[in-house]
Amino acid sequence: MKSPHVLFEYMDDNGRTAFDYDTERESIQFDYGDFYTAQKMFGVSIPDLVDICKEYVANKFEIPKAANSTFLPKRLN
Repeated sequence: MKSPHVLFEYMDDNGRTAFDYDTERESIQFDYGDFYTAQKMFGVSIPDLVDICKEYVANKFEIPKAANSTFLPKRLN
């Protein structure tokens, strides 16, 4: 069940959640499978991919402070 403070989330056309941003905890939860698939596919280090994901979420929702959020890869689906 999604937290009531998750005000922003990105879903694909099939309703699958790729990531969400919890405004109360100021945390980004990125789908575990998507995160590690991208990491292996692009050969990017985990810390670099975390930074990329944080910047993407900050730009997607136009919330610059999201780039400084806690990042958690979790099973969202």
